[in-house]
Amino acid sequence: MKISVKTLKGDRFEIEASPNDTVADVKKLIETSQGSDKFPAANLLLVQQITGKFLADETTLEDNNAAEYPCFTVLTTMNRPVPAITGGTSSAVPETLSLQIQALWAILRTRRSSNPAVDSHGSRNNMPGVDAVGSPEASRRLTRPNE
Repeated sequence: MKISVKTLKGDRFEIEASPNDTVADVKKLIETSQGSDKFPAANLLLVQQITGKFLADETTLEDNNAAEYPCFTVLTTMNRPVPAITGGTSSAVPETLSLQIQALWAILRTRRSSNPAVDSHGSRNNMPGVDAVGSPEASRRLTRPNE
């Protein structure tokens, strides 16, 4: 099956994979086809574009419905090693989680509405002089008695 892969910079390429391939195998295919200097398999995260789901290395493409949703975004994490998480009570966010959050935010920002009157929840901001329909005239009718 052909899989379409997009980078955060907007570059696109395709790779050939089997439905039984694991996500780790797909990362190795990306490393082989695009070069280990740009896409080292150990530092890659795959996100399914339609669902926005981060894919676990041990899952297969079939587990992640790749036949139905064959488009993925590839993210490259920092080249420095990630410290091991121990059972301590540290409140620091692990670096991989922080990178995943940043990557997800980057994806969400591209999907946000360009309408400044609509916030990220899809509701209108409290804008003076604008009613629920967005008409200043309707707002005046509500605040002034008819003369």
